[in-house]
Amino acid sequence: MTPYVKQFVPDEEERLLYTIKRSITALPDIDLGRDEEAKSVVLSCHILARAVAKVFKLKYVDGYFYPNFEHSWLLTPNGHIIDVYPVAILGGPLLMDGSRHSPASRYYIKCARQKFSRGRFGKVSFRRSVRRITNELVRISSTGA
Repeated sequence: MTPYVKQFVPDEEERLLYTIKRSITALPDIDLGRDEEAKSVVLSCHILARAVAKVFKLKYVDGYFYPNFEHSWLLTPNGHIIDVYPVAILGGPLLMDGSRHSPASRYYIKCARQKFSRGRFGKVSFRRSVRRITNELVRISSTGA
């Protein structure tokens, strides 16, 4: 079966989705340490989106998943959305048509990073977590896991 959305998504972006999906599926649980308040750092969509973006040379976006869930996702070269850590969904990553006529245009709402992050993305613990996930994704990619 060929999904309707396939007419909008180039083959190379579909292959990219499945490569990213294999890498994320192979990610082990990683101890991300403690934050500046000594709380355990939990893997977030913000950390994972930045790490995947770095490894796969994509742009990440910060904003909201409709209506008010803080979220981060990726954009493909053709502007489609790869949600590496979908909100309230078991499974993923997902790829959605990113055109303005797609439902994604109402569900994924970009927000200015400074207003959105309130400084937390610049913290040492956040940057360290992104680096740890990035390093593991690179390791997975190099071993073909």
